[in-house]
Amino acid sequence: MALGGPIYDRTFARYVMLRLEYLLQDRTQPFPTFTRLSVEHVLPQNPGPDSQWRNDFTDDQRAYWTHRLANLVLLSRIKNAELSNREFALKKTKYFKSSVNVFPNVVKVMQFSEWTPRILEERQKQLLDLMMHGFK
Repeated sequence: MALGGPIYDRTFARYVMLRLEYLLQDRTQPFPTFTRLSVEHVLPQNPGPDSQWRNDFTDDQRAYWTHRLANLVLLSRIKNAELSNREFALKKTKYFKSSVNVFPNVVKVMQFSEWTPRILEERQKQLLDLMMHGFK
């Protein structure tokens, strides 16, 4: 199944992420219109050599999880390159916080105190299940 593998560089990634947001949203609110959208990584593509990301993930785990649904979020602005490789706590406060009111998936990410392979595994299962039921 294509959704279970790496999707970031796939032509359909943005549409999958929009569908996920639609499935997660409060149905009493209208689905917003977006002028800018970017698909962003929580676990960065290129963490620094001394980064906590390198302690929390092996090279194989990072290669496996980086481009999968569980690690991706939509943002309504162009990413800040300065923050893109930062630690999870800093990303939450400086990078994702501004998108909380727009994207339910970001709200879910903000609820975690850490971002680990175990969390990504659980999220991947939950999000894939939601997506599969959302297409019925």
